[in-house]
Amino acid sequence: MIDPKRIEKIYFTLAAAKGSGRSSFGHAYLRISESDEPSLDDKVIEFVAHGEIDSVGKYLRALGIGQALDRDISVAPYSTIIQEMNFRQLRALTNYELRLTPAQRATVVHQINKHLRAGKFGKYNFFTQNCASAVTDILKSAGISVGYGFTNLTPESIPKALEKRGMIVSRTEDLALDMRRSNLFEKYENDLRESLPEIDSIKAGLISKSQSERIYSFSYILSHIRERPLPSKVNSYLSAFKFLERRVIRSDLNRALKGERAIADLAFPVHRTSLTGLDETERWKIETSELEVKDNNGKLTLAAVFRVQLQSRHQHEKRIRVTFPLTDFHVNERGEVIWQGIRVGFKTEKKLHGSEFVFDGVSFLPEFLNDKSERLLVKMRMLVNNAPVRQTKITSMDSAEMIPLRNDDPERPSCYGFVNLQKALLQNTLFDPFLAPLSPAESLALVADALKGKSIIVPGFKDARSWLSSLDPKAVRNVIHEYSRDKYGSVVGAVSNYFNSSKVTSEALLRIGVLARSGIYTPIFQRVSGAEGHAVLVLDVIDEGKRARVVAYDPNLGYVRDLFFFDKATEKLQSTVYSEEKIFAPTLDVNQELFVGKLQGPDSSNLLLELSRISGRHSFSTSELSSVY
Repeated sequence: MIDPKRIEKIYFTLAAAKGSGRSSFGHAYLRISESDEPSLDDKVIEFVAHGEIDSVGKYLRALGIGQALDRDISVAPYSTIIQEMNFRQLRALTNYELRLTPAQRATVVHQINKHLRAGKFGKYNFFTQNCASAVTDILKSAGISVGYGFTNLTPESIPKALEKRGMIVSRTEDLALDMRRSNLFEKYENDLRESLPEIDSIKAGLISKSQSERIYSFSYILSHIRERPLPSKVNSYLSAFKFLERRVIRSDLNRALKGERAIADLAFPVHRTSLTGLDETERWKIETSELEVKDNNGKLTLAAVFRVQLQSRHQHEKRIRVTFPLTDFHVNERGEVIWQGIRVGFKTEKKLHGSEFVFDGVSFLPEFLNDKSERLLVKMRMLVNNAPVRQTKITSMDSAEMIPLRNDDPERPSCYGFVNLQKALLQNTLFDPFLAPLSPAESLALVADALKGKSIIVPGFKDARSWLSSLDPKAVRNVIHEYSRDKYGSVVGAVSNYFNSSKVTSEALLRIGVLARSGIYTPIFQRVSGAEGHAVLVLDVIDEGKRARVVAYDPNLGYVRDLFFFDKATEKLQSTVYSEEKIFAPTLDVNQELFVGKLQGPDSSNLLLELSRISGRHSFSTSELSSVY
């Protein structure tokens, strides 16, 4: 209940009219404030018909034909009303502070509490017992008469009557998002024109109701104004612009403003696809999307497949496929996909999940619009991630510390083995290039020891790439596959792995990132029901607000910095290649790994190399290194 002693002000709040039907005359509320200034925590009292008017029968009852509907009363914070009206329904809110005595305020609150306890406010009728009449009935109990003699009272008529009687102290507005965008543009229009004479050509996009159009127009300003840093007024406009977008988009716009992300328009005009029965009241949601890039004689195309679930009277599903030409992309001699000089992906040696290209530097943003016909309009935008990442031991596909082989043998899938070997090469391996190399058989035995968790010293080579490249790739794969089969493929191994691993939460993932920057690398893996899981090695974790970017070694692809993103809300790992799944990590003995890592450090590595030279041995277990005798 509302405490009348704490109330400072009461407002009549009007939501702007929208469309036809019940919303065409606006919507009336009472707003109760415990502070001298308007607050988002103010309590808003709303009066509506009970339940959804979703049938002909209920609609007739709302019009006064048949048994009347109940009129509900509810209370919500003003922040909730702003979110619904300004952001979702794009309706402005106007607040009129009422000139009331303390006694009148107390009476209004008493009436509201009485009906809140009852849970309803009489009967509902669209014309005579609506939200507006409920407000005026409560005000009348405090001796304030709107004074209209006619019966069809509308929300829009109340402010005029109150103003005529001197009952309004002040008026404030919370504009709908589209109005805010228009006002913002008008404020900076001349400043924008000074730096960008063609600003009129994108004005419609900046204030468009289409998110895709707005993002692209924002990007247009960034890419066509060459002056850096941006003129202060332009920067002020773009900074304010981004705060009128949803939080998930806002972070991308902020990075674009910092020069860390670019936005490209991939296809225009939009693609249209027929959907039987689609009308302006149709609701839909996109279940899944699959993206595949193909190379047709040097011309790249992006094929997007969407599963659209339509929800009307009968729920049904439609699968649509849209193809966009990637005209500004090319593949260089190294197999890298380049867009405007930025590396955004690469070509795989063998197809992965049916695709020969992996995009690890871009995000594709499909947008679906209804043009009030039996068609669905599909737009596609692309966000290019050009943000710098922290330096890790592996920084590119050519890193000397990375395994030069890929897990691309369908007969011997061994992603877990590849990941554990890469971890061993980063944490437990030293190279002594001044000694003679071992025989191939001895080197393969050393690979097996590394997989078993031993610290190894490799003579005759300066890094992992040169060492493993000197060996028969088939033989190396055999060693990795045998380890994977014994450790993860057997019943005993699978049971042990299940009970010695746990689900990765948002907090745990950030801890994994801290460990990676300390030189301790954690494998993470997906458990997929009825299918092979997949494992990668975390090289770094970069917190980006609602999600975290996972820089990783992927045994199928190599070094990937922008392929994996962890959604903190769902706690699932997302990518454009693999399915979205929860992830798990094995339990690590951090103290032991820190001890082994210390032995690889500059202060201890020379001693370990000397130990290897004196003993003639090239692998040592942790227990051997931690005991004196």
